[in-house]
Amino acid sequence: MLADLPPEIQSLVISFVPANRDIAALSHQCRQLYSLCDLELRQRFHRIKVTAKDEDIETVFNLLIEILKKPRLGTFVNHIECPVLTTITHEWTGTPQRHLAEEEMNLVQSMVREAGFEGLEKERVVSMLLQKTAKVETSNALDFAAYRYSKACETFISQAFVTSLMIVCPNLQSLAITLPFACYDPIYCPDIAMPLDLFLRRMLSIQMSPEPVPYLRQLRHVYFINLDKTGDGRSYVHLEFGGGMMLFGNLPSIESAATDAVELPDLEPPLPEESIDISKICIKHSSLNSNYLVRLILMPRVLKEFRYSVGGRESIEGGYPMFNPKAVIKALCGHKQRLQTLDVDVEGECLPFQLKEEDWEAEMDSHGSAWDLGEDEEMIKLIKRVWSRSGSLQDFVALKYLSLSINFLLYLAKGVSGEPDEKCEKRPLVDCLPPKLEHICVRGYKRGVNEDHDAQMDALVSLCESGLSTLKTIEGVKKVIPNAVTIEDIDEDGDLLWKSKYESSDYES
Repeated sequence: MLADLPPEIQSLVISFVPANRDIAALSHQCRQLYSLCDLELRQRFHRIKVTAKDEDIETVFNLLIEILKKPRLGTFVNHIECPVLTTITHEWTGTPQRHLAEEEMNLVQSMVREAGFEGLEKERVVSMLLQKTAKVETSNALDFAAYRYSKACETFISQAFVTSLMIVCPNLQSLAITLPFACYDPIYCPDIAMPLDLFLRRMLSIQMSPEPVPYLRQLRHVYFINLDKTGDGRSYVHLEFGGGMMLFGNLPSIESAATDAVELPDLEPPLPEESIDISKICIKHSSLNSNYLVRLILMPRVLKEFRYSVGGRESIEGGYPMFNPKAVIKALCGHKQRLQTLDVDVEGECLPFQLKEEDWEAEMDSHGSAWDLGEDEEMIKLIKRVWSRSGSLQDFVALKYLSLSINFLLYLAKGVSGEPDEKCEKRPLVDCLPPKLEHICVRGYKRGVNEDHDAQMDALVSLCESGLSTLKTIEGVKKVIPNAVTIEDIDEDGDLLWKSKYESSDYES
């Protein structure tokens, strides 16, 4: 029994328990364990929010100083979030607004040096940490230059704090942050060094070397906060999601990356195939074409979970991007031995499935295919490699959770061939289920619209109720689950708007 062990052994065991709920359970075993668990202190440090508000800057600074003085407190931090929009318009010119005692200053400088910052870089980051406010004093309320600089200051200060917390919080398990860079294009990105961006790129170079990674060793989940620069949260937003995944993709414990409200980025660096250890990708309420999704699907060495959905926002440019189901299926076929969860809600904006079934193949073999001459040369080469793959729903032997629209589901059950002129024969869905499937969600199905669909769903329900398969639950047959769609007019359909909690005026940690 843990309660019978010496206090020093108990403390050591407790230090290896990451979840607060498990710590709470341990604390109830005896008075000694309750005292050692420090529940109130753990709760205070468990989740840290970094924003550019004066009160939050003060809070985070005080927490950081406490951790530097008592490093054990840093082990209590499991989650950091920083919903500050990355703005790169000015170089840092701030001077310290705080005066620390010599001991505290030495601790801060030592920590910044440990993060890899030396010389002038170190002095810059220390100066950012010693700010009380990101506001810029000006006598003119309409001074746009001062406004832009204050936004840049918000980025510098928040990134400096997030970087520092990454250094002193060894048990950090999840992050919710904006991308630390503004744009990969050097034409639009001035040569300004952002602290978190610099730190993560140094970490990336270590990840790709034989050296052990010194920080973020327990990090499992990264959520990229995608903020609308206009501040109204109505539209999809350009985001270099693949570039963000590359920064964290080879950390020792990394598992998942997620985001929302994404529109195709204007420019992104090459996304190497089988280059990251992120095994779960979730992109919801977004508007991306199938070729970009193919590139993302090919990045993980092992892909266990893939979720993508459209809708909840409006598109500034109007319309919606091309989505080729065959291309996405062929990309996923590279993971058919390990994929456990597949959740794609796109049929409401998928042109092939809006055509007659006999016209599906012709459409999918033209737009977004290996023969689409509208794509750049490198993309065509990639799609041609993918196009040689074949597979069907039955081949995804590890799949347990499946959520697709009715046409996408039946098309996946039929399968895709690796030969250009070979067509797969349509078979009953119940004969095509993978061996471990437990849950199916069918979107967009409405009884009475299509006789074949009705027969397929009746057979599926009968199989589930018979208990002769691994299938446990079915959604979307008795009650219609509509396909998601991009909002055409938010003023008319405001109830369909998806709003990020980070854009809410009453957002709190």
